[in-house]
Amino acid sequence: MYGLTNKFSNASEIVLNCFGCKQKIISKNVIISPVLKFSDFDNFEIINTFGRKYWWKGCTGFYKGKIITIIQSKQSSNNAGDLVIALSYTRCKNVFFLGTAGSLSNDLYVGDIIIANEAINGEGFSQYYDPSFSLQDYLSDKAPVAADNKLLSKIKAQLNKNSIAFSSGKIFTIGSLFAENKKNISILKNNSIIGIDLETSAVYQAAQSYNIKTAAYYVVSDKVIKQEIFKGKIDKSTLSKLKISLKLLAKSALESL
Repeated sequence: MYGLTNKFSNASEIVLNCFGCKQKIISKNVIISPVLKFSDFDNFEIINTFGRKYWWKGCTGFYKGKIITIIQSKQSSNNAGDLVIALSYTRCKNVFFLGTAGSLSNDLYVGDIIIANEAINGEGFSQYYDPSFSLQDYLSDKAPVAADNKLLSKIKAQLNKNSIAFSSGKIFTIGSLFAENKKNISILKNNSIIGIDLETSAVYQAAQSYNIKTAAYYVVSDKVIKQEIFKGKIDKSTLSKLKISLKLLAKSALESL
């Protein structure tokens, strides 16, 4: 984590440097999101805000009597993974990651919800542009990292309780948007991967390595199979569905922790 464990002598110093607060300010239950604002979490009563420039900003508050921390991350595997490691120096025990993902399924559209049962590490930009790189060979050597089963069960039960449809499966965390070409998309689909994102494998691996329970779920932001990310603005009705689904993500996370 940028050499922090060597630079600072104890956990309290690391937390102060990363978050600008004391360890006790951060709850054992944390929501991380690069796409949701604090205001997207309805009926969440903020009691503390914290943050450091160039690091992470967050808030801790009450939701129906539960103390929960919400932190804004960046859309980057490095940033999200480092954030989970930084949280290991606090009281944090459980993390929900809420983001957006590209759909690799013909049956998943913008605004639909995906839950990542497991994620495959496809991080790293340069490898995709090495002439010798083969995505199929790469996938053959990569074992997925799994989410925590208890947290998965909680979020699935909450979505089912509210009659919110979702799909669950394997996510691929990619290292370059321009690597989402037709050849690679076909390979990913043939390996039973339902979505692509930029963070989840880092979140899952960091959480597993630092004894934090985690689960991630997303709203579909584009259909990768149609390369919609490069086709400009989406129409108003689709944008409205996307915003509504993101709010549903926020509410379900608060209810599940």
